[in-house]
Amino acid sequence: MIKSHYKAIISATIFIILTVFTATTSSAQNTSRARLAVIISINGLESYELENFTNLFEDGGLKRIINSGYYDAAATSNYMPSDATTDYASIMCGTTPHYHGIVSSHFYSMLDDDIISCIEDARYDGINTKRTVSPKLLQATTIGDQLKLCNPQSKVYSIALSAESALMMGGHLANGVVWIDDETGRVATTFYYDKGLPQWSVKINNDNSIPLLYKNWTSLNNILTYKYPISKNYYVDLHPVLTKLEYTEEKKDVATFKQTPFVNELIKDLAVRAIRDDNMGDDDNPDLLCVEFTANHAYSSTPMSAENEDFFIRLDKTIKQLIDIIDISVGLENSVIVLTAPTNNINVNNDNDTKKINGGVFNSYRATALLNAYLMAIYGQGRWVTGYYNRNIHLNKTLIEENKIKLNDIEDYVAQFMMEFSGVMSAVPSYQIQATENNNNRMSNSYYKNRTGDVIISLLPGWREENNKFNAKYSTIYYPTYPLAIWYKGTTPEKRNITIEDICPTLCRILQIPYPNACIGTPLIFK
Repeated sequence: MIKSHYKAIISATIFIILTVFTATTSSAQNTSRARLAVIISINGLESYELENFTNLFEDGGLKRIINSGYYDAAATSNYMPSDATTDYASIMCGTTPHYHGIVSSHFYSMLDDDIISCIEDARYDGINTKRTVSPKLLQATTIGDQLKLCNPQSKVYSIALSAESALMMGGHLANGVVWIDDETGRVATTFYYDKGLPQWSVKINNDNSIPLLYKNWTSLNNILTYKYPISKNYYVDLHPVLTKLEYTEEKKDVATFKQTPFVNELIKDLAVRAIRDDNMGDDDNPDLLCVEFTANHAYSSTPMSAENEDFFIRLDKTIKQLIDIIDISVGLENSVIVLTAPTNNINVNNDNDTKKINGGVFNSYRATALLNAYLMAIYGQGRWVTGYYNRNIHLNKTLIEENKIKLNDIEDYVAQFMMEFSGVMSAVPSYQIQATENNNNRMSNSYYKNRTGDVIISLLPGWREENNKFNAKYSTIYYPTYPLAIWYKGTTPEKRNITIEDICPTLCRILQIPYPNACIGTPLIFK
């Protein structure tokens, strides 16, 4: 009897120990960090496009990310929209331009008295490019920076269509940052990064794979089987203009190439080589790969068309191939994948009049010329307006000080004058924005000293801006939404309204690293 009693106690004890051990192991497995984080950004992607074409996608591509994880078709931002470069900085730093300093891809520099790129840096020569660039003007740390600071053996790579996108996603401490140079048509980088051009990108430059991608774009499937009709101006050969597409040592039609699905194939090939050749995700030091694809092409202004349908079918296949490689090389159970898109201000609607929609054209070059004449009538001869870019008006501080004029007073005059122009909805002096700095409103969150103008204007809905000097056109987007999907071990986080600034702290929690030094986002909690 006694022996039986002891046996029962021992059996019960062993059962409890095994149960606790199993629960602990299971809990540890659920909270183990991912070995590879992949941020897939599709420049120009709109949520409605994903939803329109989802039934045409294969199960393992975009549909897999959207349906198997967390998806929000309408993530927002806490600042006034500018362009993709600003969004990338905000995504990677988890904060707003007020802290990371990237107010736009370009801005007026008082020191240079010119419009400069936010990555322009003459100290660092380029490789396969004439551009001299660095991420020095990005004031905050990024996800990749924090990962490298915590785990020096971790690998961080960024692959993008442009230098601005690549550097914002790669940050300050990346192992490699590459883009497709607009002039050479080759994979390029900057000597800012110690290791220069990664070997896997050198191979693509040298193995003739880039010229092979320069081919005519015709429909992938029978054009008669497509859901949407062919655009009224085009025929079965989707892009007759692309029959002239060439890649030789003398001529590289890079601009046209970047308007075809084949540039996405190149980006995918680079990402696959990075994962395979550099053994990303193969140890306990988590790695980060940032990849930029495009949804913008020559006829993307006609969204419900066979051209756009064909583009998205191809894009889905390309992303599926990348996901398959991640699964084979690392395992999706060891990975976290983020799908998102920056602000799309490429498409400018020129047909408002025919569609009877309110709107018009605001010519900023002419407007600022008239503004300078107005200020001369008040204050005397001089170049009172030194610069203008992206709805930011910059005044001549030196001339203002020499004439002992109060900056606030002249800013008020400028704002009042600009409000008289058709299409201008608001004109706000910078001193008013700085006064509301602690109110966390979208305009103050977009303000950064010396890069934001002295007066900032906004246009009425339906109006577009044109600038004769820069041959530029901008559409008006006030409250853009961003498609956002996160796949992590097939789990679903809490449902709530999120911003793109929340992506960064969410990834930091999954990778178990500190937040970047200016991060203000709130992480999603996975169940």
